[in-house]
Amino acid sequence: MIFPSKIFTEKEKEVARDIYFLASQTYLDILNPFADKKKIKENIIKWKSKLEELLDMLEG
Repeated sequence: MIFPSKIFTEKEKEVARDIYFLASQTYLDILNPFADKKKIKENIIKWKSKLEELLDMLEG
């Protein structure tokens, strides 16, 4: 059984889940020949923002 980490806060875990979702969705969109490039770009911008947010939390 996998136990959740107690090292990270719930907020850090939530942001990490958001990053994982956005990264996974972006990857799948890139593989899709009919994907909307504007939507991919928006997801990458959100992904970058979430990465910066998590980095700030971990440094703070």
